[in-house]
Amino acid sequence: MSDNISQFDSMLSLLAALGVWPVVIRLVKAEYLTPMEARLRAVLVSLFLLLCSRVPYMGYNIPAFGSIIFVFSVIMSFNVFLYFETLLRRHMPLIFKIFVSVGLFIFLIDALLGQMHGNKPHLIAFGAFLLISMTLITLITLLRNRKDYSALENRLTTLSLISLWFFGPFLLSDIETYEIHWLPRMGAVGVLLFAYLSLFNQALFQGRINRSRFFHRHF
Repeated sequence: MSDNISQFDSMLSLLAALGVWPVVIRLVKAEYLTPMEARLRAVLVSLFLLLCSRVPYMGYNIPAFGSIIFVFSVIMSFNVFLYFETLLRRHMPLIFKIFVSVGLFIFLIDALLGQMHGNKPHLIAFGAFLLISMTLITLITLLRNRKDYSALENRLTTLSLISLWFFGPFLLSDIETYEIHWLPRMGAVGVLLFAYLSLFNQALFQGRINRSRFFHRHF
């Protein structure tokens, strides 16, 4: 049964990677990107690499890819932090920036040294760090003055928070080392929902840019 679930997760990761790939290529080849699109590109590229590394690990249980998954997870976490900072159009509180930067640097070194995969104390620390960071990002975002942003920006912020809370906890539920048997493995679902919402956000940005260019050209 466990092998069937792993194969299913591997297939979902592959399908999500194939879905993200065309948008990643378009953003990589684009000659000009807005700051938000540039941040979203970094998020989607790291997500694509994370999905690709999940395929051989979940499907064939290749240990080396277990460590690679955590490397891309840390990189993506940093890109998500920068994405929200750009989305809010202001710097995050300095103490929070130091907390996130130092924490993710430590966990990146840990992942590169292969000390994350299967190491329960390290994984508990990483999971706690991510949940604390997500909670703080959520609080900072929710406490913003909505009047400072357009209706589209507020909508994008809401969708981004929803995708964040789908992706983070759901992906952590895949880590067998946590031994949380009462929680189903929802990582594949979280990745798919995050990918879908990210692509939807990108479509909203592109629609706004295209409308802006149209009015600039014709009026």
